[in-house]
Amino acid sequence: MVVFLGLSFPCFEQERDIFTLVQGGQVEKVREALKADPKPVNATGRAGLKGPYSRQKPPGLKAEVFAPGVVSKDGIQMKLTMSADGSQILYTERDPATNVASFIVRRRAGDSWGEPLVLPYSREYVDIEPSLSPDGKKILFVSNRPVSGQGEPEKMPDIWMAEKTGDHWGNPVRLGPPVFTNDPADIEAHPAFGPDGGIYFMRQNGNNRRLFQAARGGDGFAEPAPLPFKEDLLAGQFSGPCLSPDGRVLLMHSRKEGGFGNWDIYVSFKDESGGWSEFRNLGPAVNTDKPESCPTLSSDGRSVFFTRETDIYWISAKIIEELRPKDR
Repeated sequence: MVVFLGLSFPCFEQERDIFTLVQGGQVEKVREALKADPKPVNATGRAGLKGPYSRQKPPGLKAEVFAPGVVSKDGIQMKLTMSADGSQILYTERDPATNVASFIVRRRAGDSWGEPLVLPYSREYVDIEPSLSPDGKKILFVSNRPVSGQGEPEKMPDIWMAEKTGDHWGNPVRLGPPVFTNDPADIEAHPAFGPDGGIYFMRQNGNNRRLFQAARGGDGFAEPAPLPFKEDLLAGQFSGPCLSPDGRVLLMHSRKEGGFGNWDIYVSFKDESGGWSEFRNLGPAVNTDKPESCPTLSSDGRSVFFTRETDIYWISAKIIEELRPKDR
Protein backbone atom coordinates (compact mmCIF):
# COMPACT_ATOMS: atom_id res chain seq x y z
CA MET A 1 0.00 0.00 0.00
CA VAL A 2 1.30 3.46 -0.86
CA VAL A 3 -0.12 6.92 -0.31
CA PHE A 4 -0.78 8.37 -3.75
CA LEU A 5 -1.86 12.03 -3.99
CA GLY A 6 -2.90 11.95 -0.36
CA LEU A 7 -5.05 8.87 -0.86
CA SER A 8 -4.29 5.32 0.23
CA PHE A 9 -4.03 2.98 -2.75
CA PRO A 10 -2.21 -0.22 -3.58
CA CYS A 11 0.46 0.71 -6.11
CA PHE A 12 -1.11 1.88 -9.36
CA GLU A 13 -4.62 1.05 -8.16
CA GLN A 14 -5.85 4.04 -10.16
CA GLU A 15 -4.66 2.19 -13.26
CA ARG A 16 -5.82 -1.25 -12.19
CA ASP A 17 -9.37 0.09 -12.26
CA ILE A 18 -9.58 3.40 -14.11
CA PHE A 19 -13.35 3.46 -13.69
CA THR A 20 -12.99 3.75 -9.92
CA LEU A 21 -10.55 6.63 -10.37
CA VAL A 22 -12.91 8.52 -12.69
CA GLN A 23 -16.07 7.95 -10.67
CA GLY A 24 -14.23 8.88 -7.47
CA GLY A 25 -13.41 12.31 -8.94
CA GLN A 26 -9.64 11.88 -8.57
CA VAL A 27 -8.58 12.68 -12.16
CA GLU A 28 -7.88 16.35 -11.41
CA LYS A 29 -5.68 15.47 -8.43
CA VAL A 30 -3.69 13.04 -10.57
CA ARG A 31 -3.26 15.66 -13.28
CA GLU A 32 -1.86 18.21 -10.85
CA ALA A 33 0.68 15.73 -9.53
CA LEU A 34 1.81 14.83 -13.03
CA LYS A 35 2.58 18.49 -13.74
CA ALA A 36 5.65 18.18 -11.54
CA ASP A 37 8.95 18.71 -13.33
CA PRO A 38 9.83 15.33 -14.80
CA LYS A 39 12.97 13.61 -13.68
CA PRO A 40 14.99 11.62 -16.22
CA VAL A 41 14.37 7.91 -16.24
CA ASN A 42 16.96 5.98 -14.27
CA ALA A 43 18.43 4.51 -17.45
CA THR A 44 20.59 1.56 -16.48
CA GLY A 45 20.19 0.59 -20.12
CA ARG A 46 22.88 -2.09 -20.42
CA ALA A 47 22.65 -2.16 -24.20
CA GLY A 48 25.10 -5.05 -24.22
CA LEU A 49 22.69 -7.47 -22.57
CA LYS A 50 22.22 -10.44 -24.87
CA GLY A 51 19.30 -12.60 -25.89
CA PRO A 52 15.57 -12.04 -26.38
CA TYR A 53 15.04 -11.75 -22.62
CA SER A 54 18.19 -9.90 -21.59
CA ARG A 55 20.17 -13.06 -20.85
CA GLN A 56 17.40 -14.24 -18.56
CA LYS A 57 16.29 -17.82 -18.92
CA PRO A 58 12.52 -18.09 -19.47
CA PRO A 59 10.82 -19.00 -16.19
CA GLY A 60 9.13 -22.19 -15.13
CA LEU A 61 6.07 -22.49 -12.94
CA LYS A 62 7.48 -20.10 -10.33
CA ALA A 63 7.07 -16.37 -10.92
CA GLU A 64 10.30 -14.39 -11.26
CA VAL A 65 11.15 -10.71 -11.56
CA PHE A 66 11.58 -9.84 -15.23
CA ALA A 67 14.94 -8.32 -16.24
CA PRO A 68 15.97 -7.22 -12.72
CA GLY A 69 18.07 -4.05 -12.76
CA VAL A 70 17.14 -3.39 -16.39
CA VAL A 71 13.35 -3.23 -16.64
CA SER A 72 12.37 -3.98 -13.05
CA LYS A 73 14.52 -1.62 -11.01
CA ASP A 74 14.28 1.59 -8.96
CA GLY A 75 10.89 3.25 -9.16
CA ILE A 76 7.63 1.60 -10.18
CA GLN A 77 7.24 -0.46 -13.36
CA MET A 78 3.94 -1.73 -14.70
CA LYS A 79 2.22 -3.46 -17.63
CA LEU A 80 4.73 -4.75 -20.17
CA THR A 81 3.50 -5.38 -23.71
CA MET A 82 5.57 -6.86 -26.54
CA SER A 83 5.47 -6.61 -30.32
CA ALA A 84 4.56 -9.78 -32.23
CA ASP A 85 8.13 -10.37 -33.41
CA GLY A 86 9.54 -9.84 -29.92
CA SER A 87 11.74 -6.95 -31.06
CA GLN A 88 10.13 -4.26 -28.86
CA ILE A 89 8.68 -3.95 -25.38
CA LEU A 90 6.62 -1.13 -23.91
CA TYR A 91 5.98 -0.53 -20.22
CA THR A 92 5.15 2.25 -17.77
CA GLU A 93 7.66 3.59 -15.27
CA ARG A 94 6.72 6.01 -12.52
CA ASP A 95 9.07 8.03 -10.34
CA PRO A 96 7.71 7.61 -6.79
CA ALA A 97 9.26 10.92 -5.70
CA THR A 98 7.33 13.01 -8.26
CA ASN A 99 4.54 10.64 -9.39
CA VAL A 100 5.64 11.41 -12.96
CA ALA A 101 4.88 8.52 -15.31
CA SER A 102 6.81 7.68 -18.47
CA PHE A 103 6.06 5.28 -21.32
CA ILE A 104 9.27 3.35 -22.00
CA VAL A 105 10.12 1.50 -25.23
CA ARG A 106 13.12 -0.78 -25.64
CA ARG A 107 14.08 -2.16 -29.04
CA ARG A 108 16.07 -5.34 -29.64
CA ALA A 109 18.52 -5.42 -32.53
CA GLY A 110 19.94 -8.88 -33.11
CA ASP A 111 20.51 -10.35 -29.67
CA SER A 112 20.91 -7.09 -27.71
CA TRP A 113 18.43 -4.73 -26.06
CA GLY A 114 18.94 -1.03 -26.70
CA GLU A 115 18.70 1.88 -24.31
CA PRO A 116 15.26 2.90 -22.98
CA LEU A 117 13.37 5.42 -25.12
CA VAL A 118 10.98 7.70 -23.25
CA LEU A 119 7.94 8.38 -25.44
CA PRO A 120 6.83 12.04 -25.68
CA TYR A 121 3.62 11.59 -23.72
CA SER A 122 2.42 11.28 -20.12
CA ARG A 123 3.65 14.62 -18.84
CA GLU A 124 1.01 17.34 -18.74
CA TYR A 125 -2.11 15.18 -18.67
CA VAL A 126 -3.12 11.89 -17.09
CA ASP A 127 -1.78 9.39 -19.64
CA ILE A 128 -1.92 5.77 -18.47
CA GLU A 129 -2.52 2.16 -19.59
CA PRO A 130 -0.28 2.07 -22.71
CA SER A 131 -0.44 -0.93 -25.05
CA LEU A 132 1.88 -1.69 -27.99
CA SER A 133 0.49 -2.93 -31.32
CA PRO A 134 1.67 -6.27 -32.75
CA ASP A 135 3.71 -4.47 -35.45
CA GLY A 136 5.28 -2.13 -32.87
CA LYS A 137 4.15 0.97 -34.77
CA LYS A 138 1.19 2.12 -32.69
CA ILE A 139 0.30 2.56 -29.05
CA LEU A 140 -3.06 2.88 -27.34
CA PHE A 141 -3.44 4.63 -24.02
CA VAL A 142 -6.03 6.32 -21.82
CA SER A 143 -5.82 10.09 -21.36
CA ASN A 144 -7.81 13.07 -20.18
CA ARG A 145 -6.06 15.35 -22.69
CA PRO A 146 -8.37 17.67 -24.65
CA VAL A 147 -9.34 16.75 -28.20
CA SER A 148 -7.37 19.76 -29.50
CA GLY A 149 -4.25 18.45 -27.77
CA GLN A 150 -3.79 21.68 -25.82
CA GLY A 151 -5.46 23.48 -22.95
CA GLU A 152 -7.48 22.25 -20.00
CA PRO A 153 -8.02 18.51 -19.62
CA GLU A 154 -11.30 16.79 -20.24
CA LYS A 155 -13.41 15.78 -17.25
CA MET A 156 -13.66 12.21 -18.57
CA PRO A 157 -10.76 10.19 -20.02
CA ASP A 158 -10.76 8.80 -23.55
CA ILE A 159 -8.76 6.24 -25.50
CA TRP A 160 -6.04 7.71 -27.70
CA MET A 161 -3.71 6.21 -30.32
CA ALA A 162 -0.29 7.35 -31.47
CA GLU A 163 1.55 6.06 -34.54
CA LYS A 164 5.22 5.86 -35.40
CA THR A 165 6.58 6.91 -38.79
CA GLY A 166 10.19 5.92 -39.20
CA ASP A 167 11.73 6.58 -35.79
CA HIS A 168 9.35 9.41 -34.90
CA TRP A 169 6.27 8.99 -32.72
CA GLY A 170 3.49 11.31 -33.90
CA ASN A 171 0.89 13.22 -31.95
CA PRO A 172 -1.80 11.06 -30.34
CA VAL A 173 -5.29 11.06 -31.85
CA ARG A 174 -8.54 10.42 -30.00
CA LEU A 175 -10.19 7.32 -31.42
CA GLY A 176 -13.70 8.77 -31.53
CA PRO A 177 -16.78 6.85 -32.74
CA PRO A 178 -17.70 4.07 -33.02
CA VAL A 179 -15.37 3.23 -30.10
CA PHE A 180 -16.91 6.13 -28.23
CA THR A 181 -20.63 6.68 -28.01
CA ASN A 182 -22.81 9.76 -27.63
CA ASP A 183 -23.85 8.64 -24.15
CA PRO A 184 -22.08 10.90 -21.63
CA ALA A 185 -22.41 8.14 -19.02
CA ASP A 186 -20.21 5.77 -21.03
CA ILE A 187 -16.60 5.46 -19.87
CA GLU A 188 -14.11 3.61 -22.11
CA ALA A 189 -10.79 2.45 -20.69
CA HIS A 190 -8.26 -0.42 -20.46
CA PRO A 191 -7.53 -0.65 -24.22
CA ALA A 192 -5.33 -3.22 -25.94
CA PHE A 193 -4.55 -4.30 -29.49
CA GLY A 194 -5.85 -7.59 -30.85
CA PRO A 195 -3.67 -9.88 -32.97
CA ASP A 196 -5.64 -9.01 -36.15
CA GLY A 197 -5.17 -5.23 -35.98
CA GLY A 198 -8.39 -4.63 -34.09
CA ILE A 199 -8.69 -3.47 -30.51
CA TYR A 200 -10.53 -4.43 -27.36
CA PHE A 201 -11.45 -2.24 -24.43
CA MET A 202 -13.77 -1.98 -21.46
CA ARG A 203 -16.86 0.20 -21.28
CA GLN A 204 -18.77 1.06 -18.15
CA ASN A 205 -22.13 2.78 -17.88
CA GLY A 206 -23.44 3.05 -14.34
CA ASN A 207 -23.58 -0.46 -12.90
CA ASN A 208 -22.85 -2.16 -16.22
CA ARG A 209 -19.26 -3.02 -17.19
CA ARG A 210 -18.51 -4.97 -20.38
CA LEU A 211 -15.54 -5.96 -22.52
CA PHE A 212 -15.79 -4.98 -26.20
CA GLN A 213 -13.93 -5.94 -29.36
CA ALA A 214 -13.69 -3.69 -32.41
CA ALA A 215 -12.29 -5.15 -35.63
CA ARG A 216 -10.23 -3.06 -38.00
CA GLY A 217 -12.46 -1.31 -40.54
CA GLY A 218 -11.13 0.99 -43.26
CA ASP A 219 -9.06 3.74 -41.69
CA GLY A 220 -10.60 3.14 -38.28
CA PHE A 221 -12.52 0.47 -36.42
CA ALA A 222 -15.80 -1.33 -36.94
CA GLU A 223 -18.73 -1.15 -34.53
CA PRO A 224 -17.59 -2.68 -31.20
CA ALA A 225 -19.26 -5.90 -30.10
CA PRO A 226 -19.43 -7.07 -26.46
CA LEU A 227 -17.94 -10.39 -25.42
CA PRO A 228 -20.46 -12.64 -23.66
CA PHE A 229 -19.55 -13.52 -20.09
CA LYS A 230 -21.52 -15.31 -17.42
CA GLU A 231 -19.97 -13.27 -14.64
CA ASP A 232 -20.63 -9.69 -13.56
CA LEU A 233 -17.45 -7.86 -14.54
CA LEU A 234 -18.34 -4.86 -12.40
CA ALA A 235 -18.99 -6.85 -9.22
CA GLY A 236 -15.57 -8.49 -9.55
CA GLN A 237 -13.88 -5.24 -10.67
CA PHE A 238 -12.50 -7.07 -13.70
CA SER A 239 -10.06 -4.91 -15.68
CA GLY A 240 -6.84 -5.06 -17.70
CA PRO A 241 -7.86 -7.53 -20.46
CA CYS A 242 -5.33 -9.49 -22.52
CA LEU A 243 -6.41 -11.84 -25.32
CA SER A 244 -4.18 -14.58 -26.68
CA PRO A 245 -3.16 -14.37 -30.38
CA ASP A 246 -5.80 -16.97 -31.32
CA GLY A 247 -8.46 -15.05 -29.37
CA ARG A 248 -9.42 -18.06 -27.26
CA VAL A 249 -7.74 -17.25 -23.93
CA LEU A 250 -8.50 -14.13 -21.90
CA LEU A 251 -6.48 -12.89 -18.93
CA MET A 252 -7.75 -10.16 -16.59
CA HIS A 253 -7.12 -8.89 -13.07
CA SER A 254 -9.91 -8.73 -10.53
CA ARG A 255 -10.91 -8.38 -6.91
CA LYS A 256 -13.40 -11.20 -7.24
CA GLU A 257 -14.37 -12.85 -3.95
CA GLY A 258 -12.47 -16.00 -3.09
CA GLY A 259 -9.07 -14.72 -4.20
CA PHE A 260 -5.86 -14.22 -2.25
CA GLY A 261 -6.85 -10.98 -0.57
CA ASN A 262 -5.97 -8.33 -3.16
CA TRP A 263 -5.95 -7.89 -6.93
CA ASP A 264 -5.52 -11.33 -8.53
CA ILE A 265 -5.10 -12.53 -12.10
CA TYR A 266 -7.76 -14.75 -13.67
CA VAL A 267 -8.20 -16.64 -16.94
CA SER A 268 -11.23 -17.53 -19.06
CA PHE A 269 -11.40 -19.85 -22.09
CA LYS A 270 -13.53 -19.57 -25.23
CA ASP A 271 -15.39 -22.60 -26.55
CA GLU A 272 -16.31 -23.53 -30.14
CA SER A 273 -19.69 -21.80 -29.87
CA GLY A 274 -18.12 -18.49 -28.84
CA GLY A 275 -19.03 -18.74 -25.15
CA TRP A 276 -16.57 -18.06 -22.35
CA SER A 277 -15.87 -20.15 -19.27
CA GLU A 278 -16.06 -18.80 -15.75
CA PHE A 279 -12.90 -17.01 -14.70
CA ARG A 280 -10.36 -19.18 -12.90
CA ASN A 281 -7.79 -17.83 -10.48
CA LEU A 282 -4.20 -18.50 -11.63
CA GLY A 283 -3.41 -19.69 -8.12
CA PRO A 284 -0.63 -19.12 -5.58
CA ALA A 285 2.20 -19.38 -8.11
CA VAL A 286 1.05 -15.98 -9.41
CA ASN A 287 -1.35 -14.48 -6.89
CA THR A 288 -0.42 -13.49 -3.34
CA ASP A 289 -1.70 -11.12 -0.66
CA LYS A 290 0.03 -8.40 -2.70
CA PRO A 291 -1.65 -6.78 -5.75
CA GLU A 292 -1.09 -8.67 -9.02
CA SER A 293 -2.39 -7.06 -12.19
CA CYS A 294 -1.91 -6.17 -15.88
CA PRO A 295 -1.31 -9.63 -17.37
CA THR A 296 0.09 -9.86 -20.91
CA LEU A 297 1.67 -12.57 -23.05
CA SER A 298 5.13 -12.82 -24.58
CA SER A 299 5.41 -12.80 -28.37
CA ASP A 300 5.96 -16.57 -28.48
CA GLY A 301 3.04 -17.23 -26.13
CA ARG A 302 5.24 -19.16 -23.74
CA SER A 303 5.33 -16.65 -20.89
CA VAL A 304 2.87 -14.49 -18.95
CA PHE A 305 4.00 -11.06 -17.79
CA PHE A 306 2.26 -9.33 -14.90
CA THR A 307 2.79 -6.61 -12.31
CA ARG A 308 3.23 -7.34 -8.62
CA GLU A 309 3.37 -4.20 -6.50
CA THR A 310 6.17 -2.15 -8.12
CA ASP A 311 7.86 -4.69 -10.42
CA ILE A 312 7.13 -6.70 -13.54
CA TYR A 313 7.18 -10.49 -13.13
CA TRP A 314 6.85 -13.38 -15.54
CA ILE A 315 5.97 -17.06 -15.38
CA SER A 316 5.56 -19.93 -17.81
CA ALA A 317 2.27 -19.90 -19.72
CA LYS A 318 1.94 -23.58 -18.87
CA ILE A 319 0.17 -22.38 -15.75
CA ILE A 320 -2.71 -21.34 -18.01
CA GLU A 321 -2.92 -24.70 -19.72
CA GLU A 322 -3.18 -26.42 -16.36
CA LEU A 323 -6.45 -24.53 -15.81
CA ARG A 324 -7.97 -25.10 -19.26
CA PRO A 325 -11.30 -27.01 -19.14
CA LYS A 326 -11.27 -30.29 -21.06
CA ASP A 327 -13.95 -29.03 -23.46
CA ARG A 328 -11.96 -25.90 -24.43
